[in-house]
Amino acid sequence: MQRAKIPRLVCDELDRELRKFLWGGTTMERKSHLMAWETVTKEKENGVLRLRSIRQLNSAYFTKLGRRLANKPKSLWAKVLKMKYCKGKDIETMRVRGQALNTWRGIMESIHLSKKGVDHTIGDGHRTKFWTHKWVDRKEIISKVTCDVPEDQRQLQVRDYWKEDTGWD
Repeated sequence: MQRAKIPRLVCDELDRELRKFLWGGTTMERKSHLMAWETVTKEKENGVLRLRSIRQLNSAYFTKLGRRLANKPKSLWAKVLKMKYCKGKDIETMRVRGQALNTWRGIMESIHLSKKGVDHTIGDGHRTKFWTHKWVDRKEIISKVTCDVPEDQRQLQVRDYWKEDTGWD
């Protein structure tokens, strides 16, 4: 499990290696790029690969941790982080101090993304249709899948895809 915010220079170097792999070539021989990196990382609807940059993936991970911190405040790890860094204050008013744990630093840098688009609580999932609900990006999941969703499954709710003993089905 990732615990550390990856430095920008490392992210950029990993992206550079990914581009080299994608386009081929070596340090001695360069091949021409048939498409710009910005195009390759666009949405799938635009007919491209939709590769993600390492910075985006790292940010998404810490956004997820921020949401978990907000949704499960009584979990042990959330209590420890809040005791150490919040000291009774609201998490959104906190600033990153110099000696902050790398994990806390990543959460604080992504906290604004954790709150963005959150205006609906799913709860136990009995009122929210899985395929047709407009999720965080205001689009239905069904518009993003690459295969057909059977008609009988289009009306299923979030709770229909969750199994208590195993998780997401």
